[in-house]
Amino acid sequence: MKIQIIGGSGTGKSTLARFISEKENIKWIDTNNYLWTDDSFKENNPVEKRVEMHRKDMESGTSYVVSGSVFSWCSEGFIAVMF
Repeated sequence: MKIQIIGGSGTGKSTLARFISEKENIKWIDTNNYLWTDDSFKENNPVEKRVEMHRKDMESGTSYVVSGSVFSWCSEGFIAVMF
């Protein structure tokens, strides 16, 4: 099972993804973790690092739920690893 939840800021993507992850006992991947270098939210990771982190997560298992989108900086995005 592979699920991606997208939507605007503050719409509950992370809340829904965490709920699905817990109920289905699958990995939750939060794309916000790719963007920032740390919890201060002051500096972005370079695009190359984000892509590397994204690919590693996508290859980590056959079932996961993703909250957020990567398409603005990784055009192949979620689709590249679905099949």
